[in-house]
Amino acid sequence: MKFSICLETFFTDSSYLDRIPKLVERGFSRIEFWDHGNKDINAISRLVDRNVIKVTIFSGHRNGELFTEKGFGIYKEEIMESVKVARRLKASGLMILSQGLNPDGSGIPIPSDNRKEELILKLFNNLGRLARIAEKEGIVLYLEPLNSKMDHPGIFLNNSRFAFMLVNEINSPNLKVLYDIYHMQIMEGNIINTIKKNISSIGYIHVADVPGRHEPGTGELNYGNILKMLKDLDFGGTVGFELFPEGESTESLMLINDMLLNL
Repeated sequence: MKFSICLETFFTDSSYLDRIPKLVERGFSRIEFWDHGNKDINAISRLVDRNVIKVTIFSGHRNGELFTEKGFGIYKEEIMESVKVARRLKASGLMILSQGLNPDGSGIPIPSDNRKEELILKLFNNLGRLARIAEKEGIVLYLEPLNSKMDHPGIFLNNSRFAFMLVNEINSPNLKVLYDIYHMQIMEGNIINTIKKNISSIGYIHVADVPGRHEPGTGELNYGNILKMLKDLDFGGTVGFELFPEGESTESLMLINDMLLNL
């Protein structure tokens, strides 16, 4: 089990590049981020080449959707560009969603005149097309369901059961579920049983407490038990701390370090 820190949410008063040494100084060399378009990829690549950091994943697309040919065309084009960036950064995976997000976090509109069964079929077929691209390009796509109750209204893929069904039916080694505990606690709960039942389909896990999306220990989830369960299951993927520190970033990282040392 490996651990990463989300570059977007820590030391936000500093530039993206200035955040990296602050994370490394505090013992975290694996990072993830969202949009690669607003990052200095050349500078990050140099840090990767010097073994200062490792990039685990980043967002494979910011636009497009998987329900129309036009939307899929936009989606696929961004994925192909992200694959090039991933190669430069030696990142093995990309985060993907059922559709892009608006600036306010809501899901971009998808066809409203289609029956749900038709939308599901189109989503399934286009995910299969993406999986075949990922196999050819040698990269893993991590499909993430989000919560539609608070942060991402209008997102189509908003529960883990559906995500696991899609990934299992497509059955590609290059398509896994990104199980975000924060989002799924809001939507459905039953975190430990769900992870245990579906661990073979999960490639990446995101951590944040509920409510607030802050560090473990600030909300209702028992992350000590959750992380111990992952250790006992010998989870081979990455656990990413995609959270917003309740206080100072330094204090949050100390708390995370202490928690990991006690596993």
